[in-house]
Amino acid sequence: MDKKVIIITGSTRGLGLAMARQFLSLGHNVVLNGRTEDSLQQASDKLSDFKEQFTYMTGSVADPHTHENLVKTAISHFSHLDIWINNAGIPQEYDYLLNVPDQTIIDITQTNITGVILGTKKALSHFTTQNSGSIWNLNGFGSDGDMKPRLTVYGTTKKAVDYFTRALYKEIKDLYTWLTIGTINPGMVNTDFLIKSLEGQDEKTIEQNMAFNNIFASDPYDVARKIVPQILSAGQGFHQLRYMTLPMVLTRLYKARKILKNMD
Repeated sequence: MDKKVIIITGSTRGLGLAMARQFLSLGHNVVLNGRTEDSLQQASDKLSDFKEQFTYMTGSVADPHTHENLVKTAISHFSHLDIWINNAGIPQEYDYLLNVPDQTIIDITQTNITGVILGTKKALSHFTTQNSGSIWNLNGFGSDGDMKPRLTVYGTTKKAVDYFTRALYKEIKDLYTWLTIGTINPGMVNTDFLIKSLEGQDEKTIEQNMAFNNIFASDPYDVARKIVPQILSAGQGFHQLRYMTLPMVLTRLYKARKILKNMD
C-alpha cells in the first residue's frame, strides 16, 4: 500500500476527527490540528489505537505560521506530505446580522475564508517542490447558492470557499497539471456546528429544525467512510465530492414530509 500523509485542519472533533480516524484505519498517517492543546489531547485519546500513525500541531488557521508549522511537522514526523484538507471552520449562531458581534464576524471570516486561502497557498507552495499533491476544501451551507436568513455570515464564507477553489483551479490548471484539487460537500452533518446554528431560535422553530436535522443530518463517521476513499482515489484535476446522492435526498425528503406534517 502507498501510505499517504495527510494534514487535516480543524480535526479535533466532528467530520475532521472522523476523516482522521478513517485515514488512520486504512493505514495512512495524519497530522491533526486544533486551536487548543486540550482539544488536541482529547482527540488524541480517541485515536489512541493509532498512536504511532499520527501527530498534531496546535494553532489557528487564521495565522500563517500555523500552516508553516503543519508542513514542518508532517515532514519531520513522516518525511513527506501528500494530502491537505482545509476542514477548520466556525459556525454562526442563528441571528440577524445586526445582532452578530463584530468580533464574531471577524473570527468566522478569518477562519472560514482566510484560513482556507492561507492553507491552500502553503499546501500548493509545498506541493510544487515535489510535483504532486492533493488539496481539498470543505464546502457547506451557502456553497451552492442556497440562502437562509440569519445565517448570512456563515453562508457567505462558504460561497467564498467554493468560488476560491474553482477560481484557483482555473488559474493554475495549465501550470500544475499534476495537482489534484477539489471541494468536499458533506451535506448536513450531525456535529456541534448544527446545534450552534439553532441557538437564538424560538422553541417551535427549534423543535421543527431538530426534527428536520434528525432526518437530514448524517453521522460524521458515515460521511468519512464514503468521502475518504474518494479523496484517496481522485486523479489529477478538479473534483467535487458529495456525500448525499439523489436517492438519499429523495428518501429523506419523504421522511421529512411525514414528520413535519404530523407536527402541524
